[in-house]
Amino acid sequence: MCAGHAAQTGAAAPPQPDTAAAAGVDHSQCKGRAREEELVEMTVEEILNGRGDEFPGLIKLIKQYLDATDVDVDTRCTISQYLHFIQVSARASCGAHACTQKRASGEIWTLAHWIRNFVRSHADYKFDSVVSERINYDLIKTVFI
Repeated sequence: MCAGHAAQTGAAAPPQPDTAAAAGVDHSQCKGRAREEELVEMTVEEILNGRGDEFPGLIKLIKQYLDATDVDVDTRCTISQYLHFIQVSARASCGAHACTQKRASGEIWTLAHWIRNFVRSHADYKFDSVVSERINYDLIKTVFI
């Protein structure tokens, strides 16, 4: 809590932002609180992979955190598998960094996206959110045969 906030409210913990605004509390000197001009709009791809020198990206931050902490091998392996899944889902068609960008941007489809597309493009689908037995059968047949 900033000194100005504590002096104005006498509270031990900061109130919710809307409560502070209603009470006329000035947070301009609070450390760690983002002001509007400090906020930056980013795409999902930029959040995951970073944006130049401005932001390193969540994947890099997670890897740095894991390097800096004493994480057991099983946990590290599990997290690494998830990060690998996010980064390299289609390694055959692109490099690792390009795959991350394509997955984050939606260019590389997830399984859910593929299934939705299959159902929506099926001749029997009536766009009523009902997936008939025939559509289910064709989906299973396409996936497993």
